[in-house]
Amino acid sequence: MVKVETEQTQALPEGDDVLEAIEREAAAIEGAAQAQAAPLPPAQTNTAAELRGALDMVRVMAAPAFADWPDFGTVWGDRTLEGIAQSGGAIMDRHGWTMGEFLGQWGPYIGLFAAVGPAGLATYQHLKIKRLKAEAEARERASRERPQQAGN
Repeated sequence: MVKVETEQTQALPEGDDVLEAIEREAAAIEGAAQAQAAPLPPAQTNTAAELRGALDMVRVMAAPAFADWPDFGTVWGDRTLEGIAQSGGAIMDRHGWTMGEFLGQWGPYIGLFAAVGPAGLATYQHLKIKRLKAEAEARERASRERPQQAGN
């Protein structure tokens, strides 16, 4: 018999039985350690807070495009974003959606919109201004030509 010094002196069997005894002891120790380890609680997420963070980011990105709109900060203020986040977060929770899943699925599309949106909006605004100027010039030409026609 082989003696192993531990907290308690134990006598181990000799030969092939030694390996089996060590494996049983290791399994018992591992099982006890797993039983003592408390399982981690599921990660707590606050969907409304995550959505609010995303909305804040969108507001910051959109603000330069609306620099000429003095009420932008009032219309899209903290109170508005918080209301959207609370309501949207409740809907997301009801359906089991998370921001991670949403952004994972729709992130590339949102990124494309974020890249194209400002240029598209600027182009639209330019064309609108160009059309309004052309209409104003046409009205001005028409008003100058009317008095001449009346005099003939």
